[in-house]
Amino acid sequence: MQAKHVEKFEFEKATTFVYYNKKPTKEDLEEACINFLKKVQEQKNKNNRKGEI
Repeated sequence: MQAKHVEKFEFEKATTFVYYNKKPTKEDLEEACINFLKKVQEQKNKNNRKGEI
């Protein structure tokens, strides 16, 4: 199956391509964004703890 649409998001240190057939709604994305941000925060906390030792 091939995606109908592609969007490119450019950030300071990364470029992300999102492929989709039907554009997601806010509700579709909320949980994924929350999980992503939790993982980022966990990694930051882990890195900070390593620096304290």
